[in-house]
Amino acid sequence: MQRVVSRSIVASIVSLAFVAGIASAKWGFGHSSEKAATVELTQKARVPNGPTLQPGTYKVELLSDSATPQVGFYQSGKLVGQAAAEVVNQNQKSPDTEVHLNTAGQNAVVTEIDVSGWTKRIEFGRQGSGGSSQSGE
Repeated sequence: MQRVVSRSIVASIVSLAFVAGIASAKWGFGHSSEKAATVELTQKARVPNGPTLQPGTYKVELLSDSATPQVGFYQSGKLVGQAAAEVVNQNQKSPDTEVHLNTAGQNAVVTEIDVSGWTKRIEFGRQGSGGSSQSGE
């Protein structure tokens, strides 16, 4: 009888650990350091399917309340816009914070944001090759 109770307790603990692991993976609790960062824009730039950002400092945040990845852009604590993005895993952490711009056209367009210390990069609307980048932070 004691053996059955012990197995039941062990099974309950394993099940609880499994459910907690799934919840953590789904809601991103394991990567809270990769949810927000500060970036600097030195020129006006448009985010595909999102806002046009004036030069300045922005907090970028991965928004978890959306079915598809969204990035919020905050300035002085106020949400100034958001845009759909693709979050791409990398093999290693980014060494620097950089905002990549496609400057081939008349207006600069944000194509990618790399954040120092993150193992993911944020990509916006595939704009092709070319352009330049700006370091932030």
